[in-house]
Amino acid sequence: MFKLIGIGCVALVLLLPLKDGSSVSDAAKNKIAEQIPYSLEILAQRHPFKVGLIRAMLNDQGELDKFAKSSVRSYLQDEQIGLVDSYKMYYVVLFDADDVRKGVADSLEKSLDL
Repeated sequence: MFKLIGIGCVALVLLLPLKDGSSVSDAAKNKIAEQIPYSLEILAQRHPFKVGLIRAMLNDQGELDKFAKSSVRSYLQDEQIGLVDSYKMYYVVLFDADDVRKGVADSLEKSLDL
């Protein structure tokens, strides 16, 4: 009985990223790209004049956020990520999204030299 429950749990963990019909790698990359608007919001709060004001002016109906998400998604598509790393990325973002968002915001802050 417990073996069957254990097998079911393992199957659930392995199959959850595949629920959208994509590969595990694509699911992980999509999870990361979904965090971009939240990361931009963190940057806007940290830098209200440099980021917040520009984002408020250019983000008509979320267009700037959509553009940023698609840019990150296309960048990630070029990255080759192994199966185990894809699972790890997927579940880290799923269970610790706040830290991932802060990490992305920190990375953007450094790369944009804010």
